[in-house]
Amino acid sequence: MKIIAVANQRMGVGKTAITLSLGMALSERGLRILMVDLDPQAALSAACGVEEAQGASLANVLGGSGPGTVEMRDILKEVYPGHNCYLAPADLELTLSELGLNFRIGRESVLEKALETVSKEFDLAVLDCPSALGMLAVNALNSAQAVLIPTRPEIADLRSIELFLTVLERIKKEINPDLETLGVLVTYYNRELGPHKAAIKAMREAGLPLLEVGIEEGDHEIEDQLSEMSRPIDIPGDPRTRTQLAKLVEQWLAGWRTWQPSITES
Repeated sequence: MKIIAVANQRMGVGKTAITLSLGMALSERGLRILMVDLDPQAALSAACGVEEAQGASLANVLGGSGPGTVEMRDILKEVYPGHNCYLAPADLELTLSELGLNFRIGRESVLEKALETVSKEFDLAVLDCPSALGMLAVNALNSAQAVLIPTRPEIADLRSIELFLTVLERIKKEINPDLETLGVLVTYYNRELGPHKAAIKAMREAGLPLLEVGIEEGDHEIEDQLSEMSRPIDIPGDPRTRTQLAKLVEQWLAGWRTWQPSITES
């Protein structure tokens, strides 16, 4: 089982929506998918229809200052019947788990060990990370082989992404040398807005590893259609960009170390 963390310390950039959309899209394409809700707010769990997970959530698997009391496979919920798409739900108790993990030996590897117990049952785990760089996010980044970074097309987000990429370099150096960056995924991009275009330009000039999903240039027919609709490119809700993202991840899964980002319709 490969693992992708969907992470950014900024709120409101679409981490949960991307996790859900990617998980469902890849399960439709035949992969066995595990989505993991690492946010105590449990937005992903709610989106999957799991409103209450007290006593059977990721918090009970991870534990806190001491080991968890529940096995990972015992909390999994099937959320897309017939498509091998499952969820490890979150609960507010994750807040207490995170506090306790700070005092635990081997605290960065607790999630990794829990995921190993179900690794033969899935092809890919997609981790919805909280909007903070606490111990839950560190566990996710230590468990993952790759990180996908959603961001809004705003100048203020440029500084945030640069800081986050610096954190990733420290994670790679200190605890997870195998972690690679799939790329920065721009969400809710509207081609009709000058500030959005300026933000994309600034991000490219800064050398950020932007994925071209939803912001690619040169397809004038599609650009004309989007101009007529004059609405943001909401990747989770847009079938074309949703498929592009799923294909990118399939390329990464196929090549792992040697993948090159491409959105060609091969």
